[in-house]
Amino acid sequence: MIDSNEFYCNEEFNLENDKCIREITENAIPKKYSCTSGISKTRVEVGLTSADAGDANDVVCVDYSNATHPVSPCETHDGTEYTMSGGVCYWHRAGILNGSCPGKVLVNGACWDNASNILICEGYRDGKQYSSRSEFCEGSIKYNNPVVSEYKCENQNAKLTGNKCIIEEVEDAHVKWTCQSGYTLVNNDRCINYNKTAQKENGFVCEGKNTRLKGNQCITYEMIEAKHN
Repeated sequence: MIDSNEFYCNEEFNLENDKCIREITENAIPKKYSCTSGISKTRVEVGLTSADAGDANDVVCVDYSNATHPVSPCETHDGTEYTMSGGVCYWHRAGILNGSCPGKVLVNGACWDNASNILICEGYRDGKQYSSRSEFCEGSIKYNNPVVSEYKCENQNAKLTGNKCIIEEVEDAHVKWTCQSGYTLVNNDRCINYNKTAQKENGFVCEGKNTRLKGNQCITYEMIEAKHN
């Protein structure tokens, strides 16, 4: 065979300066998020339960602009029945049963629950007990999906382009061999002269590598290292 000083590449590769190059494109991974309104937090940070769609570490935009804080039942204006006595808030009025108030407190001739340590969200009647007024009422919080503002690539050798990761694969180009006049290139690894080959007998010829002709059959042989006797 004769080196033609030409090269070729396998399918999907492009020849560039005697090298075979191809690009693989993968989706990039979100690195940073931005919110058009509100601030970004993970779902677990804002107390969204596993029953909600999404992973606990997914990011959501939380808008507190219209959020309200919990108040005492005696400060609500949503129709909750309450009374004040001695600076203590009472709610959930009930009638006196057999002259007593089982599980409740007798206040001003009626039975009430002591609500002095209860905070609720006005207008929602959620029945939750808040630890402080600094907490937000969930019904007034808006959750929105964030916008990805920055991406990253898992593969360190990848080039980030927009929201895509470009991975460049490089391999050596293959030499394009040729044969002298009268010979035919077979499997890009040998030249055969079908008219003058010593293996040609009675119209038969062996084209396989490492073969010899025997009658009308081709015998394949293997070369191994000989051992000292």
